[in-house]
Amino acid sequence: MTASTIASQIIACVASSQYGGSTITLTHLAPFVRDSYNIYLNKYLKRGLDDNTAQKFAKEDTQKEIEDSIQTLNYQINSLMT
Repeated sequence: MTASTIASQIIACVASSQYGGSTITLTHLAPFVRDSYNIYLNKYLKRGLDDNTAQKFAKEDTQKEIEDSIQTLNYQINSLMT
């Protein structure tokens, strides 16, 4: 979530100093998604869940975090005043 907020701030800075459109790729956020997944996975493994169940719950939590982050990113980009 923090990474997408920082990305929107970078987008705002770039957009304010150029004319025309801007494009981005979200692949730069992939390492942060991996970190979030590992945090969730470790959380469930520490609670004593088996590997398959922990991976399932970690994927669900990561998916929810991605959805929330992209929704926030879209809101922040759409509300830019450039």
